[in-house]
Amino acid sequence: MALTYESYFAKLNFDQYYALQVRDVPGLIKKYVSGTKTLDFGCAGGRSSIFLKSLGMGLNVDGVDINENMIESARRNDPTGHYEVTKNGEIPVKDYHYDFVFVKHVFLRIETENELQNILNEISRVLRVGGTLIVVDNNPDTYNTEWTFTSTRFRENENLRSGQRVKEYMKASDLVFHDTFWSSEDTQKMMRNAGFKVVQVHRPLGKDDDGVAWRMEKEKSPFINYVAQRIF
Repeated sequence: MALTYESYFAKLNFDQYYALQVRDVPGLIKKYVSGTKTLDFGCAGGRSSIFLKSLGMGLNVDGVDINENMIESARRNDPTGHYEVTKNGEIPVKDYHYDFVFVKHVFLRIETENELQNILNEISRVLRVGGTLIVVDNNPDTYNTEWTFTSTRFRENENLRSGQRVKEYMKASDLVFHDTFWSSEDTQKMMRNAGFKVVQVHRPLGKDDDGVAWRMEKEKSPFINYVAQRIF
C-alpha cells in the first residue's frame, strides 16, 4: 500500500518534525484566543487535536477531515475525542459555533484558488465574529532549501506562483510529496475576502534549546503561522 501524506505525518516523532511547526502556537493562543470551542480543521489522525487538548487551556476540540480513513484513525488515537467527516466541504455545525479554528498543513494540499477560498469562507461561517483562526503551513518564502528533516531543493520550486505544484522530500522515508504553493500575499488576500483581519504572521526560527540539531532553521523558517480574526 502506498504511504499517504497523512499517514506519513501521523507516524512522525512529535518532538522532531512537529517541534518548530507548533512550538510557538501555545503563545499565540494565549495572546489571541478567547473562548474554548475549538475546531481542528483537517485533523487527519487526530495528532493536532490531541496537541491542542494537551495544552491545559481548557480547549474543547472537535476534529474534521475529508478523509474517512483518517477520521477512523483519529477516533482510535483519541477515543474520547469528537471527530467527523466533512462532506462537500461543509463543516457540520451551525453558524458562529466556534471561538477558535486551527488549521495545520491543509492549505498546501488545496490545488485551486476557488477551493481554498471556499474553505476559508466555510471556516469564517462557523467562527464567531471576533473568533480566531490560526493556520500553520510551509513558509512560502523559503522553498528550495535544505532543511533538517526535509528538502525543498528542486528546480521546480524556483520562481513560484500561487497554485503551482511544488516538491518536498521527506528524508526519513525517502519519499517525495507534491504540494501546492500559495504565496503569503495571496493567502492573506483570501483570508480578507472571507471576512478575516490578519493580526500576525509569525515565522518560527529554530533555537538551541529546541533539542534538535537544526540546519538552516535557525536562520530562516520552513514554517509560517498566520493569525487572523473574523471581523464580519
